Amino acid sequence: ICFYGSLEFRDRLILILITCFVLACIVIALGVDLIIVFLVLLLIFTVFYVTNKFIQGLEKQQKGKHKEAIRDYDDVIEASRYIYPLLKILNLTLRLNPKTNLNISANKDNEAHPSGMISEKEYPYIYKLAEYMLRNTNIFTDAYNNRGSSKATLGKHEEAIADFEKAIELDPKFALAHYNRGNSKAILGKHEEAIADCDKAIELNSEFVFAYYNRGNSKAILGKHEEAIADYDRAIELNPKFVFAYYNRGNDKATLGKHEGAIADYGTVIELNPKFAAAYNNRGLEKAILGKHEEAILDYDEAIELGLKIAGVYYNRGNSKASLGKYEEAITNYDKAIELNPTNANSYKEMRQEVQKKLDDSQSST
Repeated sequence: ICFYGSLEFRDRLILILITCFVLACIVIALGVDLIIVFLVLLLIFTVFYVTNKFIQGLEKQQKGKHKEAIRDYDDVIEASRYIYPLLKILNLTLRLNPKTNLNISANKDNEAHPSGMISEKEYPYIYKLAEYMLRNTNIFTDAYNNRGSSKATLGKHEEAIADFEKAIELDPKFALAHYNRGNSKAILGKHEEAIADCDKAIELNSEFVFAYYNRGNSKAILGKHEEAIADYDRAIELNPKFVFAYYNRGNDKATLGKHEGAIADYGTVIELNPKFAAAYNNRGLEKAILGKHEEAILDYDEAIELGLKIAGVYYNRGNSKASLGKYEEAITNYDKAIELNPTNANSYKEMRQEVQKKLDDSQSST
């Protein structure tokens, strides 16, 4: 008791287990059932503790307190390692207690499964509690997965992948863990591996919208634009209001020269989210390629109005204005692009010089 409070969580559990074992030996020698009651209460406490810690971690995770959430999941995972030893001690106590008449099977399944050595007939409640602790392992699987998600949010993707792999080891059919591992691998640039993880997630859950979306993103980065579009198609089929799926599909169509299709996708994005500034800029660029410069300028205007005040947008608007012969306005836009991005301004300056020459020529001819 004097030094218990100074111990680490793992050491506390070890101390509790050793104490229980010693008490079991003492009480068994006296032929008393009190230790059984104590062990069952300890098992119940463990169930309560693990569940409570998991819920705390989940709540903190939802509030964005990921470091605190990780600590709670650490405790859940640490506690899970001591459930089998605790059940083993309970089994030993039941088997050695002279008041207990157990019909213990010697088959391998029972040896591997502690609850199988507890008589369901004589101890129905203890048996059910043991079964619950051993079979309902989702909370531990989720703890690894959720801890991995928090680590990924904090940018610790290698550590996150290790947690997702542990979750998959505990439950190979855990589609979300496969998806999350793929997401972290994609962020690390391992797109082939990310695609394989998304494949598995989709195999386990054919309606996993984000798995199709992320697989499409990785395929697009690898230059597999047609395949990426097929994945975005499926994501949109499953969720017709998935804004980013339309946006990325539009980007891939634009890359493939399918400008009308790209314009349609950007239009849907704007319908679903009228404040999606990048969609206005990209739609403007596609319209400009098709020679619709007046419409393109309106889109660039809207993108800037919504706060997308980056060099590229001003440069694009300047090009459309120059194409319409509005040279002075074009030059103003090029100047703004140069101001916003002076380190990469060579192309802007070259275009400005060309338009300035055209302006000078037009003024001298008049």
